[in-house]
Amino acid sequence: MSGFEKGDAAVKKPDEVVQKNDSPPQFEGTDSRQAAQANLRNDLLDKGIMPALNAKDVPATAAQAAEAMANRDLGFPSDGNKSSGTAVSRLLQASGLDIRVTPAIPDLKHQLEEKGFKASELQPGEKPKPGDVIFTSMDPVGRNVGIVGDDGKIYSHNFGRKEFVGQEKWTSKFTTVMRPGDS
Repeated sequence: MSGFEKGDAAVKKPDEVVQKNDSPPQFEGTDSRQAAQANLRNDLLDKGIMPALNAKDVPATAAQAAEAMANRDLGFPSDGNKSSGTAVSRLLQASGLDIRVTPAIPDLKHQLEEKGFKASELQPGEKPKPGDVIFTSMDPVGRNVGIVGDDGKIYSHNFGRKEFVGQEKWTSKFTTVMRPGDS
């Protein structure tokens, strides 16, 4: 018996969220993706980056995490280690946002909307804010997503280098910015 009655809610305590796990995950269904995600969270903790405890604080954490994970391969072999959707969703999840890791950029955008993030068009001359999640058009060819770092660079997965990199200029034209609803 689990000690829970029907209708009881399971809640993560803050100390459970930020506790470092030095051993591989020991839960049923462990696979390389879960282990990689646990390693990413541990790497962020090693750099002093704690997961956000609410969606409003995710952008600040994600901006720090993006810079800290620059030049790392955040892809998965199943997507050819090329997907910016995988890299950005991994970082957002490790930053404390309760979303699934996905290579599908439209799915990531939908998940953010479900979490209360609001999309708006990036206006000419507008500088995105640190922690903004920014998207190119949703056309199937050339889709891209990134996170804005504290340094103002857009961090995304460079599929040619198979690395998460920060750049001021991308060949992708970012058109949409997403932020938590009350930002």
